[in-house]
Amino acid sequence: MRVRTLSTSAMKELLVAILAVITSSHFVTADPCNTNFGGCDQTNGLCWGTGQNTHYCTCRAGFEEVPGFQHTCRDVNECQVNNPCGGNAICRNTEGSFICECRCGYVLDYTGTRCLNAAQITDMCITPSECEPVRDGVFPRRVEFDTTNSVNYKTSYRFWKFARNPINTGQLSCSCEEGFNFNACGYCEDQNECFSNPCTGGNIECVNTEGSYYCQCVAGYTLGPCGTRCYGPGQRVPAQCNPTNLNSLISAGLTFRTYVRPIVLQDYRTCAPGRREGETTTQRLNVDGNSNPDIAVTWVCSTGRINQRSILKSFAEGEASWDPWSCWTVCKATCWGGLQTRVRKCRNGLPGVGNCNGEGSQKRSCYTGTRCPMRTRKDITSLTTTEENDLIQAMNRYKADTSTTGFHSAASAHGWPGQCGNGGSCCPHGAKVEFLAWHRSILLNFEEGLSRYLRDKQLGIPYWNWLASNRRPPPLAWNRFINFRENPFAGMTVLIDRTGPGRDIVRDTTIYQEGLDFAERSWRDIALRKIEPHLWHEFAESVESGHGGPHISVCGNGANPQRCAISLGRLSFAAFDPLFMFHHSQVDRQWAIAQQKLADARNESWTVQAAIELTEPASNFGRRQMPFGNYTINPFPRVQAVNTMRDSYYYQELTGVRYDDLSNDGYPIEAGARAFLRPAGPEQLFIGHYFQSDDENFYVNYYEDDSITPCNRMPSTRRLGGVLRLGTGNQFQLTVPHLTSIGDIFRRGLDTDITIKTCYTTNPDCRERCPEILRRARIDSMPSPMLIYYMPGAPVDIYKFDWSVGRRMPSWYVNLDAKSQWLYFYGNRANDVVQVRTYDQYLRCDGRLGSNARLVGCRIANGNGGACILPSGIYFLMDRDRTNCQRGLKMIIVSRLT
Repeated sequence: MRVRTLSTSAMKELLVAILAVITSSHFVTADPCNTNFGGCDQTNGLCWGTGQNTHYCTCRAGFEEVPGFQHTCRDVNECQVNNPCGGNAICRNTEGSFICECRCGYVLDYTGTRCLNAAQITDMCITPSECEPVRDGVFPRRVEFDTTNSVNYKTSYRFWKFARNPINTGQLSCSCEEGFNFNACGYCEDQNECFSNPCTGGNIECVNTEGSYYCQCVAGYTLGPCGTRCYGPGQRVPAQCNPTNLNSLISAGLTFRTYVRPIVLQDYRTCAPGRREGETTTQRLNVDGNSNPDIAVTWVCSTGRINQRSILKSFAEGEASWDPWSCWTVCKATCWGGLQTRVRKCRNGLPGVGNCNGEGSQKRSCYTGTRCPMRTRKDITSLTTTEENDLIQAMNRYKADTSTTGFHSAASAHGWPGQCGNGGSCCPHGAKVEFLAWHRSILLNFEEGLSRYLRDKQLGIPYWNWLASNRRPPPLAWNRFINFRENPFAGMTVLIDRTGPGRDIVRDTTIYQEGLDFAERSWRDIALRKIEPHLWHEFAESVESGHGGPHISVCGNGANPQRCAISLGRLSFAAFDPLFMFHHSQVDRQWAIAQQKLADARNESWTVQAAIELTEPASNFGRRQMPFGNYTINPFPRVQAVNTMRDSYYYQELTGVRYDDLSNDGYPIEAGARAFLRPAGPEQLFIGHYFQSDDENFYVNYYEDDSITPCNRMPSTRRLGGVLRLGTGNQFQLTVPHLTSIGDIFRRGLDTDITIKTCYTTNPDCRERCPEILRRARIDSMPSPMLIYYMPGAPVDIYKFDWSVGRRMPSWYVNLDAKSQWLYFYGNRANDVVQVRTYDQYLRCDGRLGSNARLVGCRIANGNGGACILPSGIYFLMDRDRTNCQRGLKMIIVSRLT
């Protein structure tokens, strides 16, 4: 058969015709909300387009649908419904909201849920006896300071005023953490950076966060890379913040220390002179040019099976030290104890390591009155029949509530129908610690809605502990009937269209056991090893990775992906399966277990330095998470008040929630069985892999590679491990590698290189001779894996060793915003590392570069290739020799804050 070759003009005409068909009304998934607001109430309603030519109407928070009038919303009188202000207050209804007026001597608490006696809050300078009521906005002249808590954006609160006794802050021996200022009482409160107009130009606004701020553009404009200026249609948005200034490549406000030339570790591959088996050699290096050595690297001599060589044993920073403690913050008063915090920063190191061992943050209670009872989240298998029946009746009513307080609205927050207004999911998967914090907020959001119908207000959402020997979901979460009643937790109908039929959540008839086993392995072999304050990012990533197993286990083992399109196994609709609540109660409990272990060891640090990765803006620590901070969607003051990363850590003090058990590494104490705990020993060999997102669930098998056998012929005897990845549909790329433990399978240590082959498949049941996944752009663009060896107490992000053969060498971006970053190259090619001075040279890696004139056209004179490095620590591996490019330079990357 002859194949006709089209001319360029004919090809263009064909493409235009194809685009015309694609954009025709037959194919377009129009959003009905763009036409007459989809028939929803345009004043007090909300319209959610699903992207499927369908939509769903609701009323804004504080409004309800008028009976008999479809999609017409009226104000809800919250004061008549459930007296939201509690005792010691008067509730006054407003349009779409309400006002709480506290009695004289009382102030509204931090979560906006009750009035507390000011005399029982340890801001000692408040003098409640001098309070007088606010009348028509006129305050008595003798009132000097305001105790208004403005954290809640939905409800307008009216407060009483108190006289305060100012203190001389100049006599204090401590200072406030960055982003905070002293108030007149000597406590640290948030500084509103927006008063200084840090966001430049037009079409931009400044949003203050606790401890920081961020800039956001009006609709139709794009925020530039500096984060402080917006660009309109047709304007060129710079690729970097300021290409001529290497100190500001990515984020505004961060400065870089002068880059230090990479140091070659000479003792690798051969033992130091005179050293024998087991003897060590220590190198002390001064990389920042001051009078003191920065680091000490210790090697141990190993004769190995063939050649004498040294193995990296330990790494220690010599200059790390704690700054003084900050002063205490103002009291975030709640009746569960309230909260004041203070922090300290580790200079030239990381919290919890070496000279910065110990606590980087401290908390104390600041409410001395009668404590409110806490809401307890229990193991779902430990519930009494009474508690089960209470949950069943409450869930029936919760699912029937179609307002913003109901189950459907809460479930929509996760991934559908796009409550964040960006057409995609609100949930931040692949976002490290933000993943934990955001899902803590959505769980609280579910709980606030469900508890409205619970008779037992101290009963929280129970957790499905898939760490138990019987990992299957219990009857309350799975069976169609429970206690002779239809079980509302067994399924859900998703309202995709306001006029058409709903779609039922799908579950398989049996649980896919491997997904649950994978979740347990991720917890035992990886997450538990990462419970250190300087490893929050790795801990969060491993918990997120493991949490995908239970998602997939319900409906998603690859047998019929289309059938499972609306299920727990698909993130867009996952939260509509009530099992999501029980599963994420367990996920949140895992974070609570890590918090408790650090607190017990007095090694707790919850600060910007510990929680925010250096590629993230500091404002993320105090930034409100959407959609929970949107008062038109979220009706619960408690959720609105504490939905930041900073506050989410203190879930007990600020939300009154606790778990029934945080002991034994989360494993239940089972009769006749010993809990399966992680193996002894802090060192561990991992396969580290940076993943990009994919829109389908997929499974990765790692094999020891011989560079000959293709994936579909790999035997299980060569398999090193595997990982489940939950499809997100959102574009992201992990900046923390996913870790797969191979310590129990492969124990060569670091004296032998291991080459790894990566095989992708959509069938997680497959362990050998697996058919590879259809090649897709996202899969093809994923970097190759490497071996990572974690050492106990090592203040490094990662140690990288050998990349796999046969896949392209990636360009690694490791902590772009690190304030100091050292790269240590070893091996014969270490001298081929070249530092360039400009961003343009980095992109071109070209020209004569001073004493490194050998580098011309990205080729080293000896033909071996090399690496191009910017002063910021960003580096780019370049090599036109295929063999060298695939194998790459071996290196160690060390990052730390100054």
